[in-house]
Amino acid sequence: MKRTNEAAPSAQPGRWRGYLDTAATVSVIVVSIAVTWAVVSARLHTPSVSTKGVAAGGHQGAPTLPTEPIRLSQGPVKGGIDAKVALIEYSDFQCPFCARFAQDTLPALDQKYLQSGKVQFLFQHVPLGTHRFAKRAAEGSECANRQGRFWEMHDVLFAQQKQLDEALLLETAKRIGLNAEIFAYCLDGEAAPLVSEQATVARQLGISGTPTFFVGTVLPDGRIKVAERLSGAQPLQRFEKALDALLEMQAAGQR
Repeated sequence: MKRTNEAAPSAQPGRWRGYLDTAATVSVIVVSIAVTWAVVSARLHTPSVSTKGVAAGGHQGAPTLPTEPIRLSQGPVKGGIDAKVALIEYSDFQCPFCARFAQDTLPALDQKYLQSGKVQFLFQHVPLGTHRFAKRAAEGSECANRQGRFWEMHDVLFAQQKQLDEALLLETAKRIGLNAEIFAYCLDGEAAPLVSEQATVARQLGISGTPTFFVGTVLPDGRIKVAERLSGAQPLQRFEKALDALLEMQAAGQR
């Protein structure tokens, strides 16, 4: 009996240590489950970034500006050839946001800034890979440009985006008075290098979605110092604000 009584005290602490070890293990498991659930929940509730917005005309992240003045390759120009303020559009004929700009915003800008010669508007091609007919349409517009009818072709292509194929290009060429034979010859690859060159330069400038616009001042050597970048379907007032700011700076510098 004495031995039994002596063993009892040592058994009691061991039992409590077992309880404490078990409780600690359960606590660790509970904490681990809580942390795992917090991580999973955060991922589930964090919006994912979609590249569709960029392709459709949106812009991801903070807009970046070229660090050096840019020189554009030859391309269509509208407005004042000698204007010191420039608006550059990087566009895709199959992009619905580009069509919205061409039909709703550009006419107002034309009336207020281009016809008066205050601003020159320059068009550059960025046919997106997701748009089946965009590159061919860009080449067709450049072929029309070689016969002095770019803007007529530009307006028709944006107005008839849903049937933007080669048949439309050939039909439009005849309708706007182009030499059909010269146009067809040009469309057979002659304008492709220029379109590809403009698209490559646009990508080097960080442009991945259309429409993208650069607003800047024209330097004496013809390069353009970009002051602001606009992406996607912007309201008319946004363009007016950017252009008016540069025009005021130009006027102040001439005083």
